Amino acid sequence: MHILVFCPLAPTTPMIFGRTVESIFRLEYDGPLHYRFHKGDNPYTGGNRPAYDNIAHNFNLAREAMLRGGYDALLTIEADMIVPRDAASRLARCLEEGADIAYGLYVWRHGNRKWSAYTSIDGIGGLSLSSDPERARAVWGQVVEVAGVGLGCTLISRRVLKSFPFHVADDRCSCDWWLAVDAARAGMRQVCDTGVVCGHITLSPALQVLWPDVREERLYRVDYLAGPPPENVIQREDGKVEIIVDRMGDTPVPKGV
Repeated sequence: MHILVFCPLAPTTPMIFGRTVESIFRLEYDGPLHYRFHKGDNPYTGGNRPAYDNIAHNFNLAREAMLRGGYDALLTIEADMIVPRDAASRLARCLEEGADIAYGLYVWRHGNRKWSAYTSIDGIGGLSLSSDPERARAVWGQVVEVAGVGLGCTLISRRVLKSFPFHVADDRCSCDWWLAVDAARAGMRQVCDTGVVCGHITLSPALQVLWPDVREERLYRVDYLAGPPPENVIQREDGKVEIIVDRMGDTPVPKGV
């Protein structure tokens, strides 16, 4: 299987993390991998949803390159992801066994920090696999049928991308959601390999990586890249952050900050 690996940089600020780049170039795969890092072409500035439209536009540039180049599949890896070495080979195996879209597994940075694999999607709502902890633990490491969603680490077959482009049907969801909806409506098979465990880098409340982890009660763990958070910062179970004012202490502030 000939795969084009596409990594779009953040749409508003052209940024990519070094850990992401390292993980991309450490991918182990028997077939050919070609790479496309994309700074971003953002033509949309007006209306209520320019960010989502620009994201879809840039994914469509990758779609066109994939179709024009004769690739069998497009592997999307977003600029804040850390993917395992066997991500390409495991997801390719899913396509070889009949899937049309194969997803890796990661944790959302925002909201309640659910897993990216959804068992159902209805309009702009859906249910994450991690909403059912018992089932999530039971299928850990396995390939499971899903309804989508997310393009953080996702292998999309040529058949899918020939059928429809990336688009935004509603300004409350990005093109990853609508790709999953389109695929489901077309009767295409979507799976998640929960053994493709990916880290999701976030800057809030400190530089950290979120990892799916069934050993944790909340089904994810946090690795801090620059040490633990300050004593005055408390991260709650719902993902929100509390700052305790009376614990601020003496905090050195570098010049120029």
